[in-house]
Amino acid sequence: MLSISTERLAGTFTVDAAHSTLRFSIAHLKVATFTAAFDDIECTLIADEEGIRLAGSVGVESVSIRTPPGFREHVVYGGEFFDASRYPRIGFRASNVRLSDDGRLELDGELTLKGVTQPFHASGTWRPPTTDPWGGTRIGADVSATIDRRHWHMTYQLPMPDGSDAIGYEVSISAHFELIHSE
Repeated sequence: MLSISTERLAGTFTVDAAHSTLRFSIAHLKVATFTAAFDDIECTLIADEEGIRLAGSVGVESVSIRTPPGFREHVVYGGEFFDASRYPRIGFRASNVRLSDDGRLELDGELTLKGVTQPFHASGTWRPPTTDPWGGTRIGADVSATIDRRHWHMTYQLPMPDGSDAIGYEVSISAHFELIHSE
């Protein structure tokens, strides 16, 4: 079973945003995968007697979609997609984080997107605490999840000439976090 003593992992860790990434990918026109990343990442992991919890958010406007301007406007601010003017942040919280001694990670939590909160599951790997060259303590985690964007009211679609969908509904999310012990 996935578990680890909080004696090995204790305290509060905050994301080192310069060394962390959060990306999403989606099928586009049946021939490609469109991928974008968020720059504005906030994330905190707390390990204490209550267990291990992870919470954070990303700024929608920090998404790497920059050009063409009309595409950015449609996706970032359009109501069918992120609607950043009304919902500037995407939030996540996991109160059921399981770390195994062999490096596996499982988490169950909630993802809030466009004001809608839905459960989600992610899995991946983690690296235990290590001392960095400056005397700090760091941990790492690589996690991924797949969600159906329709659950968050992101329903935009165009039909292909053959009647199929131009844009996938399944969205792959991948996060690569480096976290620094802060307390």
